[in-house]
Amino acid sequence: MRPALVAAVLLAACSAPAAVSTPPPSSLPVVELKYRVFEELGRPWYCDPDFYPIPREDEAVLAEQRMPEIQGDAEVYQAILRHNSLAGAPVTADERLTVYRDWKLLRALELQPVGDVYGFDLLVQTSGGAKEGARVEGRIDKGGRISVLRRDLAGPPNCPICLDEATRIDTPAGPRLVTHLRPGDLVWTRSVDGGRVAAPILEVASVVAPPGHELVRLELADGRVVSASPGHPTGEGASIGTMRVGDRLDGSLVIAVARVPYASRTWDLRPAGATGVYWAEGIPLGTTLASPSSSRDRPLVSSASANTFSATRSRMTMKSPKTATWP
Repeated sequence: MRPALVAAVLLAACSAPAAVSTPPPSSLPVVELKYRVFEELGRPWYCDPDFYPIPREDEAVLAEQRMPEIQGDAEVYQAILRHNSLAGAPVTADERLTVYRDWKLLRALELQPVGDVYGFDLLVQTSGGAKEGARVEGRIDKGGRISVLRRDLAGPPNCPICLDEATRIDTPAGPRLVTHLRPGDLVWTRSVDGGRVAAPILEVASVVAPPGHELVRLELADGRVVSASPGHPTGEGASIGTMRVGDRLDGSLVIAVARVPYASRTWDLRPAGATGVYWAEGIPLGTTLASPSSSRDRPLVSSASANTFSATRSRMTMKSPKTATWP
């Protein structure tokens, strides 16, 4: 080969662009991935524990109480400040409330590892005050790229107002776990004249508690203890979340009330009879369920913010016996 031709070949080889491998996308912190979901799909419409099923205290007061916990997670705290254009620590009550609300939103969205990406399933309200939203299932990679697998119209989220799954229900055969009960099983219920009578269960229902859900643990002076969602009614009709130390319940004094985190299913049942009252851990409680034609049967949702969580409700029902009249 002639020297001139060899030089031309070498020159062409040297000037050809080298193959460059594309570096993998940098991994974003989980909190930033959640903000990406908010920005692209909307913020969750969820069961805000400060408002559902009953308001607890002023939200600004709760924000002050939670601030040390929020600040304890530096990565999340700094992300909230950045996304709300807050320079340094929030100094005003309004700024701390903004931080607190974002913190609740971030807790409401769960990202589940699916291989080398994250999966999510959430409801987003189409507009403020809308009665319907969209349920979105998708994936987000560690670089923040989102792919939507499906989007369906959906109603509001099911917010739990029921019992801890470890709760025992009083029955003629002795205490039984609420998770083991089925329609047709006998439980003790309260008759209209205040007596204790056996009646069959007409319905058993459960719902998945959303992220951040809390139960109220109520302890009486005589040793009885029960845990239920704040809105669950006592046998006298008061919500458990409204009970305070020193109140009386079923002839005993309330000596302790505490909020405890809960991340499983909550349960409830409806006995036959006019009152709907049954005994859980020896304490009379009212049912949160009603007949399918009743408006009480439809889930209630906090409208405190335009955010979403979707929960799965399951129900087992039995037709009320027509051959017997239950008290």
